[in-house]
Amino acid sequence: IDWSKAPNKATYIANSNCNAGRRNKWFAAVAAAMQVEAYGSCEHNTELPAGVSLATLEERLEVMKLNRIVLVLEAGNDKDYITSQVWEALLAGSVPAIFGAVNLDKRLPNKSAIFANNFNNWDKFAAYIKEVAESQTLWESFHAWRSDESELQKFETMVAFTRTHPDCRLCRWAYAKQYGLGWNHSQLTIQESRIPRKLCVG
Repeated sequence: IDWSKAPNKATYIANSNCNAGRRNKWFAAVAAAMQVEAYGSCEHNTELPAGVSLATLEERLEVMKLNRIVLVLEAGNDKDYITSQVWEALLAGSVPAIFGAVNLDKRLPNKSAIFANNFNNWDKFAAYIKEVAESQTLWESFHAWRSDESELQKFETMVAFTRTHPDCRLCRWAYAKQYGLGWNHSQLTIQESRIPRKLCVG
């Protein structure tokens, strides 16, 4: 999205676990620092545009594109707990501000989102989101990865395993375990289990 055309606001879409305590505290802090339009059931304060729902990916992306920031406040922050909202926020083109998995910054492209886990309290998190939303240079720095070929290649390599259905990946793993084969943990594929031997010459 274009920074100059997008309002200096945040978008929030959440429809379940509305009483999750930590999620509400992060939301309240950001809402105190800047205007947040909440379209889902949780913290609802803004109606959807006419003819738009949150039922499809395309419609959710259109809603996420309405403002400069998208708040993604997960119900938990367990390691590798990543919901579709994280990926949708990245796809939309706003800057995602995320409370989620403790290792999420290792799972997304470098400087592609603002992570609550990098702040020791929600007020500092909120203040930084406001700063990013108000500065075009800072806001655009969170999109530099989109045109960085090395960063894109690194990210694509990391998530390439998702092209294979989870059932097939599980089957591969079971086969590798049953027959004592090696296992590539990053790509979730069977690999050669032999240890290469090199001739030592004294």
